Amino acid sequence: ESLPEIESHADTCEQYFGLLERLISTPEESVDGGGADERRVIEVLATLVQKHESTEVDAALDSGDAGPGSFYATGPPSRAESNRVAEPERVDDVLVGALSLLTSAVQGSRALQHMVGQDSGLLAYVFHEGLFERGGSDDGSALPKCKARKSRKAALEFLLALVADNEANFAQLLALLRGQLAVELNREHRSVRWNYVGEPGRSAAGFVGLQNMGATCYMNSLMQQLYNVPRFRELMMHPPRMEYPSAPVQVVYHLQKMFVHLTHSLKRSYDPASFLVSIPGYNDQPLDPGVQWDANEFFNMLFDRLETCLKATREESFLRQEFGGLFRHQLLCLDCPHTSEREEPFYTMGISVKNKKNIIESLELFVEGELLAGDNAYFCDKCEKKVDTKKRCAVLTPPTMLLLNLKRMEFDYHLMDNVKINDECAFPHEFDLAPFTIAGLTRDEGGDLDPLRAEPDGEWITRPEHRYRLRGIVIHVGTAERGHYYSFIDVGGIRGESPRWLRFDDTRVVKFDPADIPREAFGGEESIQVFDRKTRKHKKIMQARPYNAYLLIYEHVEAPARRQQLKDLRSSAAPVASPSPSGNDSLEALMESVEVDLTEVDPVTPPVAAGNGDDDSAMGVATTPLTSDASEGKGPDSAERTTGSAAVTEPGGQGVPANGNSGDDAESVDEKPVKPDGEKGGAAADGTLTPATGTAKKQKRSKGKEEAASEGGAGEDTEDLSADETGDDKEMVDEEVVVEGLALPSPAAIVARHAARDRLDVANPPTFEELVQQVREGNDVFVREKNMFDVDYFIFVQALLQKELEHSGRGGRAVEHRLAEVATYAVQFFAEIFCRASVRPQFDLWVGLLSGYLQASQSASRYFLGYFAHDKNKCFDVLVNGGESTTRLAFVTLFTTACHTLAPGEAPLYVAEEEVVWAKREEARGRMAKEQRKPTRRLLEEEMKDHKSVVIWFMSTVLALFADLKGRRNSTMIKQYFILLTNFAKLGPEEKRYLLRNEMVGRMTNFFLRRGEFKTPSFDKLPGGVQPGFKSVAPGEVAKARVYVPSTEHLAYLVETVAVLVEGCVHPSQPLSKPGDLRLPSVDRDLLIDKHFIPAVVGENVGIPHVERIMLHLARDSKAFSKLFIFILRDGILRAAKDPKPYMRLLCAIQDLEDGLQEWRGGGPPPGGGAGARRSPPLAAAA
Repeated sequence: ESLPEIESHADTCEQYFGLLERLISTPEESVDGGGADERRVIEVLATLVQKHESTEVDAALDSGDAGPGSFYATGPPSRAESNRVAEPERVDDVLVGALSLLTSAVQGSRALQHMVGQDSGLLAYVFHEGLFERGGSDDGSALPKCKARKSRKAALEFLLALVADNEANFAQLLALLRGQLAVELNREHRSVRWNYVGEPGRSAAGFVGLQNMGATCYMNSLMQQLYNVPRFRELMMHPPRMEYPSAPVQVVYHLQKMFVHLTHSLKRSYDPASFLVSIPGYNDQPLDPGVQWDANEFFNMLFDRLETCLKATREESFLRQEFGGLFRHQLLCLDCPHTSEREEPFYTMGISVKNKKNIIESLELFVEGELLAGDNAYFCDKCEKKVDTKKRCAVLTPPTMLLLNLKRMEFDYHLMDNVKINDECAFPHEFDLAPFTIAGLTRDEGGDLDPLRAEPDGEWITRPEHRYRLRGIVIHVGTAERGHYYSFIDVGGIRGESPRWLRFDDTRVVKFDPADIPREAFGGEESIQVFDRKTRKHKKIMQARPYNAYLLIYEHVEAPARRQQLKDLRSSAAPVASPSPSGNDSLEALMESVEVDLTEVDPVTPPVAAGNGDDDSAMGVATTPLTSDASEGKGPDSAERTTGSAAVTEPGGQGVPANGNSGDDAESVDEKPVKPDGEKGGAAADGTLTPATGTAKKQKRSKGKEEAASEGGAGEDTEDLSADETGDDKEMVDEEVVVEGLALPSPAAIVARHAARDRLDVANPPTFEELVQQVREGNDVFVREKNMFDVDYFIFVQALLQKELEHSGRGGRAVEHRLAEVATYAVQFFAEIFCRASVRPQFDLWVGLLSGYLQASQSASRYFLGYFAHDKNKCFDVLVNGGESTTRLAFVTLFTTACHTLAPGEAPLYVAEEEVVWAKREEARGRMAKEQRKPTRRLLEEEMKDHKSVVIWFMSTVLALFADLKGRRNSTMIKQYFILLTNFAKLGPEEKRYLLRNEMVGRMTNFFLRRGEFKTPSFDKLPGGVQPGFKSVAPGEVAKARVYVPSTEHLAYLVETVAVLVEGCVHPSQPLSKPGDLRLPSVDRDLLIDKHFIPAVVGENVGIPHVERIMLHLARDSKAFSKLFIFILRDGILRAAKDPKPYMRLLCAIQDLEDGLQEWRGGGPPPGGGAGARRSPPLAAAA
């Protein structure tokens, strides 16, 4: 009666279920079929399992230090969930208790097993919904109900109990297992490598990281900041239709794809390779993943590309509305009332941190300006004289999202090198920008302020404060030459929730305590301990912190109202039908209230706008994203708009910030020409870094100090990939690497190839719904793979197969057909899933279990051999490429067992099967030559019907792999291949005959000697003096002497195979006396006894016992072979450079061979003679 209400007591129900389990499992109370009360309890439990909503969260969610296990995510977490770093597993006691109770109830009762498994359908429900894929979830993801390990083990034990003695349940479960495995094996583009370790799940914080492709941490840190801006994320996930000519629209589509993955993916990280290569950098070349950009410059370059893409769309002005602001550059005449002004849009605001305690001092320096007097005074046309003028720059229109670039990179003219400024510069969580705006400066100076003229949008000036709240920090750790970027983001505050700070460091997303911001982001010095060699003690010293803030992301405290205001303004504007001349209609609409007298514009110096080359408004408003360099009183020299009755002219061109972040088409007198590929990126006087391309690091070192000084910047910030304690990333040089004579591609080429899979049709890009569906399908695969490679699942399948094999041994329900079905699943699961996992519990038991199936069922053996004979690549994979040596040896054992099971019945069919194999090969060659394509592969079941002997079909596939071993002679991974040949040859005379007919003695001899089809070029004949395993040596250079002696111990099994085949043949001098006698082919014999094979084998000291077997078999009662081998060994002793013992051992063995020629060889006393009997000098002694 209390069971239906147990869900309301989920936290305290563990002991309740324990009591029920004891009551149900009491022997006196349990009868087959169960009593009425027991059946009622089971019905309630079955309903409870199906209707109950799980509250589990997997403890293995990645937290940076997560241990092994399964990974799941159930959607956006609560604040408590995201704040945990590593918590115990959250287990649903209701779910575990119900499953455990059902397990106890159905044990030993076939009627209850049938009731629960078949009548209630609970077997299929637990398998699908509980363990592997849960359909109908809100987000479409395949999220199983049982996420914690305890509940999953309870579910697996429940399934085992259901099928223990029930034919119908076992058949249903086997069908479910086979269907699940078929879905996985038939999945398109399936590629599961050996030693598979599943990708971790999304972080415990509920966010997905970004993979670092070499030196792309600058991109990852910025993209996470942008993703957490709600309006930007919303726009990029639902971009408008873009049809602007020559716009790099693929950037937006790949950005949309990345944001969809960051929102819906269950994986730990996303690979942004396709997004990276879609961004056209300078000269329209894709970005190099091995070269680190300055984060500020990349931001402005990316926004320039996005702004181009959004032209002529309904969201054309979005970036400016959300991130853009306006500077006003002023020339204030001090001797007359005339003023010259110019507006400049900006996305980032560069402020100096050198010798500044906080950013307030930096902003004060930004708006302080400079006095132009004396020789530097400006000539006022109206006054017709030079006048003292104050030149300054301040914020005219504050942005919604304010990005402050702390300029920590500069060029040191004393060191003549780029340096990083690690001075401490504090910044508040909230500050007022009003004192640094035009309105604030005018108010402080007591001037009369016209709000509509001073502020284009009118509304903002009516508020006395412009308060901003900190939402994100981009940290740079390292030096001006190399370093690493990561981000701190308030993901709660930026969404209008309570503050919740996280650290985004490439793939790692973990909790961050905002109380640590002063230590982690302000810079300054820190105390460390070093060892003093003089005093032999540790002491404390102060050193500069290499990690500090580089970009600050502030949000206006009334951002929601600001966004709603701009949204209403945009919705009331007329729709854009075609590209406007300026590409800035929406911004001009905002500023139409500004009063401008265009008649006073200087005709000699017309207003020029930094933009895309189109005619901008008469005010000279730039249309490309710019950054300010007006700090330290140095505003950009540019043409101005005039106000008042006179104009003060200023020499110079367009106002482009000197840090080079204005985009490709900006015009500036201070702008540096774009460097060709391979040159170092320069920087301007403000110290902002510019990107380097190609082999930036090498070219930078060769540049002269004068050239570096002329560039006047910090150079590229090349990332250190060493990944030490500070997370620094070393640069990746874009060059080819020579390994064994092969040129490996550069990191850029690798990323380009990797991104080729994600190419999309720009004319018909995928919709948001299609992208979400792709991510959900990936989630299904991700969850299914995680569950199938789970350790507990391996144990469950092994226990299930073991029980079935035991039933077959008792001669019960398991007949040959049923055993073959189970063996079919076992073979596929073992080969495709279990053996490819990195953690394989009870591996030896698995091998023994499969061996038991192969011995008990000829159908199982036929299927096992046919499974690999049908696919040459699979056979090569498990014999040569398969993970660890124990894995390959396990397959050899199973192959040998299957052949041993089938050989007695199939041995008479070997010859007929060879004819079938050769006929099929010729047919395939003819079809390929005729159709110029690969023949269609038939199903395994259909293919097996055409073969009379699966053993020979399998061995023909194995022998066909021999040619693929060329170049692998010194690889220890071929050892198991020859072990299989040896085991097959030992099965019987017919197996030896098959190998001899295929000339395997001669082929293995040539393989050992690198002759014939296995001939490889000598090391000294490779082009350019390249030797395998050695660094290339330029002509004329003398390389250091290094001896490369590969291990060849694995070739002993090749020699053993030859010995087994030779010993199985009748001596060449003897006739074939019995029908089953074998003769060693003369061609193989001649290759075996020439002057190369035996000296080569003995010289490498490989398989000496097996060489001895070969020599003794051929030398027995044969003067010719005895003499040949003795003189071969004599020459070997004379030429042995190191150890002649192997030759001496073989020579003694021949001398001691007991046959009719023992005396002639010089071994033992002469027959019938005494100690003093005379004899001719023995052959061995003479040698």
